[in-house]
Amino acid sequence: MMEKAFGDTLTCRYTSESSVTTLSRQALLAAFEAGRTKLEANIYYASLDKYVRITYLLSQNPENGHVLAYVICDDVTGLEEKRGDFLHLDNTNLKRERDALTKERNDLTVERDDLSRKNSDLTVERDDLSRKNSDLTVERDDLSRKNSDLTVERDDLSKKNSDLTEERDNLSKRNSGLTVERDDLTRKNNNLTEERDVLSEENVELTRAADAVHSILNAGSFVCTYSLSGNTMLGIKYSEAMRKLYGYSDETEFPDLWTSWMDCILPEDRSYVENSYLTAVKDHTGKTLYDVTYRARQKDGTIRWQRAAASVLRRPDGTPITGYGLVMDIDEQKKASDKIDAALTQARLANAAKTSFLARMSHDIRTPMNGILGLIEINQTHAADLEFTTRNRAKAKVAANYLLSLINDVLQLSKLEDPDVTLSCEAFNVRELAEDILTIIRLRAVEHGITVEYKVDPDALKYPYIWGSPLHVRQIFINILSNSIKYNKKGGKIFSHISVSRISEKQIIYRVVIKDTGIGMSEEFLKRLFEPFSREHEGINSTYEGTGLGMSIVKKLVEKMEGTIEVQSEAGKGSTFTIAIPFEIAQESDIQKDDADLGQCDLSGVHVLLVEDNELNMEIAETFLKDAGASVKKAFNGQQAVYTFSKAPAGEFDIILMDVMMPVMDGYEATRKIRSLDRPDAKTIPIIAMTANAFAEDVEESRNAGMNEHISKPLDIGKVKATIARYIK
Repeated sequence: MMEKAFGDTLTCRYTSESSVTTLSRQALLAAFEAGRTKLEANIYYASLDKYVRITYLLSQNPENGHVLAYVICDDVTGLEEKRGDFLHLDNTNLKRERDALTKERNDLTVERDDLSRKNSDLTVERDDLSRKNSDLTVERDDLSRKNSDLTVERDDLSKKNSDLTEERDNLSKRNSGLTVERDDLTRKNNNLTEERDVLSEENVELTRAADAVHSILNAGSFVCTYSLSGNTMLGIKYSEAMRKLYGYSDETEFPDLWTSWMDCILPEDRSYVENSYLTAVKDHTGKTLYDVTYRARQKDGTIRWQRAAASVLRRPDGTPITGYGLVMDIDEQKKASDKIDAALTQARLANAAKTSFLARMSHDIRTPMNGILGLIEINQTHAADLEFTTRNRAKAKVAANYLLSLINDVLQLSKLEDPDVTLSCEAFNVRELAEDILTIIRLRAVEHGITVEYKVDPDALKYPYIWGSPLHVRQIFINILSNSIKYNKKGGKIFSHISVSRISEKQIIYRVVIKDTGIGMSEEFLKRLFEPFSREHEGINSTYEGTGLGMSIVKKLVEKMEGTIEVQSEAGKGSTFTIAIPFEIAQESDIQKDDADLGQCDLSGVHVLLVEDNELNMEIAETFLKDAGASVKKAFNGQQAVYTFSKAPAGEFDIILMDVMMPVMDGYEATRKIRSLDRPDAKTIPIIAMTANAFAEDVEESRNAGMNEHISKPLDIGKVKATIARYIK
């Protein structure tokens, strides 16, 4: 192999000895730069008559960058069929070939320049592509990261999908269960529908029953519904019974509106009723109760008391769902309750008055009692001074009489408060009674410097004999006239006028007016004048103050006699009392003769069985009887009296004086046992009751027990002797 250098950059290596080259260095370099690595040329050498094929193999030396050309020459003379394709290497041809190659070289140069420009463009494009590739690399990295994130998200979604699949399976199972439950609920709903229909029918019956109950109770009902928040009332429904309660017939007159009810309530009660209901509804604890009483106006204008109560159905959080109310007419109950309250108030006032009275009475009892005890003690130390001790005994008697009056007033008032108590009834002369009362009052008036004037109408005493209780008639007028003296002014006057307001065949009504010029009474005290234990003034013109019972006793006695008493008074100007009492007309023959002359009789030889449980009273009665000449056998209770009488011979005793209130056995029971004894004098011996009570039922009870008569305590020895004389004469 030969090697020939064609310049700085091209070296040809030959594989044959031929040194003929057909291609210039520039052509080979241009061909290499054009990217061609193999060139072939078929040449005919005329001088040799040979056909040669020259092959150029182009490459680049990596060490110096030179282009290497390997030339291979092959003899292809035998290939005559290809002869036309071979070049004839003569000078002419070579020249033409050279020109052609020059031209080709120029073209290649142009092409090379184009390629160079293209290469520059490609370089720029390559750089752009490189930049784009870098951007794409960055984008690829971003996409890679995103892909990683999406992978993670995909894994999460896959897990969620698995969870959803599992949940779907669970829901599917639940759905199956709910389907079964739905079927059960459907069946239950059908059953409830049937029950609802039954309940609806029962509700109709209950509504009828409720209306009937409301009618009996005179009541009505209402139902309020509320919003989900519980803050707004959505509506109200009234029952027909409630409309009727206010006198309305239907919904057009009394619509289902809250104001329909509120408008019926009196304005002064309305806000209380409404606010109380709203407060109860808003109390989500349910502890506030709604129960009010108020006044309401009916359709016809009448005003009646009513009572409203309600309960509220609530949600678990306490907000109201439905309010159920009941309204009742309580007008009758309210009036009765008011009467009871008034009675209780009156009772409390009376009790307070009694308490006050007991305090005063304790003082009033102690005052004369202290006087009596003091006078007795003084008399013991001055026993030799007869005149002095006599005056003291007179004073002690006055004090004792006051005590007796006080006790009698209390006992009498207690009796008069019993509605079953009746007064005794006997015939008496009203003219004589009036004269007795006037005599007593004039004596008292003179002591106080008071003038008494007295007038009787001509027709007033036309019928002087009447039936009644002279003892209590006397008490009425003595009490009123005594007060007119007690509360009068020095030099004052009392004027009395007796007249008749009506006369019939059997009845006469006496009217007595008593007017004084005393200190009078205040308007406030007049309202409670007749209340027990009431007293306006303390310590006026009296040694011993009254008990405050006198006018109460007067009032009750007048009412027992079916009469009336009226009072007009003004403080500082005096008082006027007007009393009217009806009496049955009696005849003179109906009047029992007075046995006063018998009070002077001698009881010598009279044997008396005296029954008394109190030793002091026993001693006093025994002394009176013995001083009158009687002999006395004592017994200290009813049982001893029965024993003593039963053991004594028949006719031993002429008369029995029997106390009523005694221990072991009372006087009524002892009398019945004596009357039942099997001996001749048991039925005939006179038995006289000794009692402080003079009411008709006391007399009746003593007569029913077998007693002949009764005398009152404290004993008046004159009356006792007269009574005994009347039965043993």
